[in-house]
Amino acid sequence: MNVLAISEDEFNDLTFTYSVETINEEFQEHERQTGYNQDGDDEFETCFESWVGGSCTAKSGELTVEFGWMANGGDETYQAAHDFEITIERDDCSSCDFTLIGFKLVDEDGDELADWVINELLREKFNGCEWECLVEAELPKAEITCIDIDEDSDMKTYEIHIDDEPNIRFTGEHIASASSSDNQAVSGSYSGDVGRWTELKLYKTKGGKYICQQIGRTRWQGEHDRFSGKVCETVDEVIKFFGHRWLAKELYEYAGISDAVEVD
Repeated sequence: MNVLAISEDEFNDLTFTYSVETINEEFQEHERQTGYNQDGDDEFETCFESWVGGSCTAKSGELTVEFGWMANGGDETYQAAHDFEITIERDDCSSCDFTLIGFKLVDEDGDELADWVINELLREKFNGCEWECLVEAELPKAEITCIDIDEDSDMKTYEIHIDDEPNIRFTGEHIASASSSDNQAVSGSYSGDVGRWTELKLYKTKGGKYICQQIGRTRWQGEHDRFSGKVCETVDEVIKFFGHRWLAKELYEYAGISDAVEVD
């Protein structure tokens, strides 16, 4: 089989078409040990194993390049697990990450390029190309719970994040918010925890349901914001979700919700 010698400039002028294949994947929720509590018992937290791997074939006429790819998602939340970063996989078995079929890459003297030069050249050529869109189409998608959706309504369509569950998408209106502060100097709303604070948000859908969301914010490195939420049919369910803390009572006041027990 004749192997065509191609210079860097000639290679960069080539136009490729792509096909991708998924070879293996791991996408599941599981528990991991984070340490020990005060009693010496194991402590665990929920995390995700989220990655997909495969191969890509790039063709330009009779010339072919094959390489592996990896798509790695986050491990902290359900949503982060679906936020994939796609990269060209590095070959652990040889010094070249690409397989060239039907040609070789040469310098201006006709000598074959070193593997590290080929890696640099081909990564620059293929990073951000159409094959990544083909991979994205094959990756797991986060589910979304849709409620009272009406795109033609004058109301706004929202999508709120919920950790470890599908996001909630709905058409409606934002009716109230309340927030504590991580600043000790802010009298009356200090969260009691430097660098951390809480936001409460309440929405009402076009169909009359309530959407509750609580966000635990953090400025600490290594921590991430925490999102929880619920779809409620009644005001009583809203109060059950947010509770009776001072911040929740502030939210109810803004929303015009009565949180009082009537006594004869």
